[in-house]
Amino acid sequence: EIFRRAVATGALSQMTSRADGRNLKQSLYFNFDLAVDGDWQPHAADGEVEQFRLWTLDELEAEVRTGALLRPAMVGVMTDFLIRHGRITADSEPDYIAIQAALHRDRLVLC
Repeated sequence: EIFRRAVATGALSQMTSRADGRNLKQSLYFNFDLAVDGDWQPHAADGEVEQFRLWTLDELEAEVRTGALLRPAMVGVMTDFLIRHGRITADSEPDYIAIQAALHRDRLVLC
């Protein structure tokens, strides 16, 4: 079964809130990488996801940097993915250290 090929890559813990401090929420995201065949199609089955979209690394990086399609908490998960896969590096990103620190901060404030 496909889930047996998933590789655990770590976890991100985030304490998020609105800028004014309302809606404080602790979230823990367990992250996995899963290589799939090019013709594999995921299916939304639990109501959590409306649809799936296949993005290139260029599209994903652009969305993480400037987009508005991902939920704010998922930007952190995708940023971690881009770092782990060498797409965002200390050589290519002037704020690399700050980004790494923000991914593991106890409290992340989202506007």
